[in-house]
Amino acid sequence: MKLFEHLRTRPIDWGRVCIALADERWVAPEDAASNERLVRDVLLKDLAASARFLGLKNAAPTPDLGAVSAWETFARVPRPFDAMILGMGDDGHTASLFPGSPNLRSALNPSAAAGCIGMWSPAAPHPRLSLNLTALLDARRIVLLITGESKWRAYAAACGDGPAEDMPVRAVLRQSRTAVDVMWSP
Repeated sequence: MKLFEHLRTRPIDWGRVCIALADERWVAPEDAASNERLVRDVLLKDLAASARFLGLKNAAPTPDLGAVSAWETFARVPRPFDAMILGMGDDGHTASLFPGSPNLRSALNPSAAAGCIGMWSPAAPHPRLSLNLTALLDARRIVLLITGESKWRAYAAACGDGPAEDMPVRAVLRQSRTAVDVMWSP
């Protein structure tokens, strides 16, 4: 990921930085599909090697059972988060808030307490753990990174009418609590 490669060489006081994930596939941290592995292999190098990292995956057998323990990990992260960097899929999901997931309504509930929630995608092969909407919005700034023409079209659709359940990124884009910067690269 080019952003991580760029960030890891920036002269930031990395010893004061805590990096945590917005979502994770429920796989071992060493698995090629793990977001934790991506962060460790690409971001936590060079100058960024001194940053503190907190993963979401724990010993629980399922994301639903691991959600409370994962959220307890976030008790060590000062809030509001300084920045929340999110991606978006062609289906309009963000973090692991997927359209069609059985837990989506709970995850998008703006009145819910901040926390983690187990999520499933009709298309993705792994169960996931994600911050819920309340937790995602507990940031000073959100940056939504999108790449490619298909994601640009998905973003344009998300900016249009329709329920957030059809394109969960709409819940992030339509709220007024936290500023959202959208960055697109063809």
